[in-house]
Amino acid sequence: MASGIHIVSKRLASGVLSHYVYAWRGGPQIHRSQGERKPKLTATIQDAAAEARRSRPDPDAVCIRHLIDKFVGSGDFLRLKKVTQNSYRMWIPRIEERFGNVPLAVFDDPRMKIEIVDWRDQWAAQPKKAYGAVRHLSRILTFGVDKFMLGINCSARIPMLYEVDRSFIVWTKDDIDAFRKVTKEYLQDIIDLESCTGLRRTDLVALTWESVGDHTISWRTSKSNGKRLVIIPILKETRTLLARIKARHASDMLRKSASDRVPLPPTILATQNWRPWAVEGLSTMFSRAQIEAGIDKHLHDLRGNFVTRLAVAGLTSHEVANIVGWSFKDVEEMMRTYINRDAIAKAQAIRLEKVAIAE
Repeated sequence: MASGIHIVSKRLASGVLSHYVYAWRGGPQIHRSQGERKPKLTATIQDAAAEARRSRPDPDAVCIRHLIDKFVGSGDFLRLKKVTQNSYRMWIPRIEERFGNVPLAVFDDPRMKIEIVDWRDQWAAQPKKAYGAVRHLSRILTFGVDKFMLGINCSARIPMLYEVDRSFIVWTKDDIDAFRKVTKEYLQDIIDLESCTGLRRTDLVALTWESVGDHTISWRTSKSNGKRLVIIPILKETRTLLARIKARHASDMLRKSASDRVPLPPTILATQNWRPWAVEGLSTMFSRAQIEAGIDKHLHDLRGNFVTRLAVAGLTSHEVANIVGWSFKDVEEMMRTYINRDAIAKAQAIRLEKVAIAE
C-alpha cells in the first residue's frame, strides 16, 4: 500500500461494505467510506497520512498495537470459537484507532480508566455495544497482565451503562406479519424456530434434525462448549414448522433434475439452496430483511416470546432454567427483563376467573 497506508474493509450487518483507512497498520484512522470499491488514495488522504506520521511515536516503544498483535497470534485467541474471533476482529480496529499508539506503560496507570470510559461513552445510546467495547479491550489487557507485559488491567470493574428495559420488546403479531411479507420461507423459518426454542443464534444455526426426539429437542449449548444439555419441549408450532421444512425440501427437489438434487441438510435451518447457514451469513440476511420490513427489534428478542409463553403456561423459574439451559439466577434476570408482563397478567386473570369465590 502506498506510503504505508493501511485499508481495512468490513461488510456491516446491513450488507454495506465499509472501508477504514489508517495512516499505517495500527495507526490512526484518517478516512472512512462505504461502497463496493476501495477508496482512492487522494491527495487529501495522503496529506492526512503524512501529518499523522509526523506525530508518530517512537517505533521502538511497546504500544497497545503490539499487545494486540501478540494476542491475535496467541493460542488463547486461536482457541476461541470462530464467532468470538470474528467479534474481536470487528472491535480491534476500533481499539487500535483510539489506543493503538499508546505505550503500554500508560495503561499501568489506573487514571487511564478515565480515557477508556470516555471512549466507551461514544456508544452511550447503545449500552450493549458500549459493554462490548470495554469487554473486548479488557480481555486484551488481561492477556497483557498474564504475559507480564502489564502490571494491571485498568479497564477492570468499569460499570455497564444503564440497559434499556426490554420487557415489552417482544415481537408482536404485526411484526411477524410484516417480516413474512418481505421474506421467503427459508428466512421465515428462522423466526419460527427461535420462537419455539429460545436458543441463542449460534445454537439456532447449528441445531440438527438428530436432536429432535418424539417429545423434546435435546441440545448441548455452544456457550458451554457442549457441557450443558438443554431439553426443550416440542410445541405444536414446532411440529408444524419441522414438517413444513421437510415438505418444502421434498417439493423443491421434485422440481430439479436428478443431478441437481441435494439431500436435506443435517441442520434444521438452511439457506435457499439447502445448505447449512454460517452464523455471519444468517445475521446479514436477517438484518437486511428486518430493515426492509421496518422492524427495529432483534432476533434474540424472540426469546421474550418463548419465555413469556413458558411463564404464561405456569412454569417456574427452575423449570424454565432446565429448558433454556441457564442458571436459576440468570433465568430470574431474563424473566424480569424479557417477559411480557401484560400477557402474564391476562393469563392469571383468566385462571382466577375459573376459581369460585366462597360465599
